[in-house]
Amino acid sequence: RAGYLHSLGSVHLSNQELGKAQECFNTAWHARKLALGSEHRQTLSSMYSLATVYTHQNKLSAAKDMLETCLKLQRHALGEDDPHTLATMNGLATAMERKKEDAAAEAMWADCLARKQAVMGRASPSVVTTMGNLAVLYNRQARFGEAEALYKELVRLQTERNGAQHPDTLLGLHHLALLYRNQGRSGRALGVLEACLHTAEASLGPDHPLTMDTLHELGLLHSMLGDSARAAEVLERCWRRRRRALGAGAAQTRETEECWV
Repeated sequence: RAGYLHSLGSVHLSNQELGKAQECFNTAWHARKLALGSEHRQTLSSMYSLATVYTHQNKLSAAKDMLETCLKLQRHALGEDDPHTLATMNGLATAMERKKEDAAAEAMWADCLARKQAVMGRASPSVVTTMGNLAVLYNRQARFGEAEALYKELVRLQTERNGAQHPDTLLGLHHLALLYRNQGRSGRALGVLEACLHTAEASLGPDHPLTMDTLHELGLLHSMLGDSARAAEVLERCWRRRRRALGAGAAQTRETEECWV
């Protein structure tokens, strides 16, 4: 029954049914703790998943406390470099970053990244995830040089592993373009966004969320550059696509409409 509840919790989490996911993971965790012990791998898996739900619910103090306890137990039972231990390190750093504990989050992510690279190799998807998390933190802190280096490496690794047309590769390019925009390098940002959009439309389709997000950002960038006519044309195109794909009342559709009108 605990295994079924854990699996059901994962389905609820993927569907953003957070209340149901919390109930399932909590019940599975307590059941596994009674049956298997607090340090069993399956018990720790349910504990980690419950903490992840707390993060999604923005219950950040509860998430951080549970992840810290989970990490301590995993290090003792599974080892410092077990993939599940490293996943908890990444999740704990995420909770810290969202609580604006930037120094602690950076230290945790840096340690996690180094361990993942040693255990999994630089091209592992898990490595790329942590690399992206660090890049987002550096970008928010206006540490643009460090963020740019990570985004470029991320795009290179994704291109080698998945190809230039893969959504993860294009998402990395999208973030790199926004970094250039934040730096005031608008011309560079424009070139990367246009290339990203061209590839996304061809490989993912015009109504893919990443394609529409890139189109929206391209319109905003044209507006920043003073090209009002081009901005209006691009934003109207994005609005029509979002209205068709998401509906007129969707938050993204309304956001584009407010920027366009």
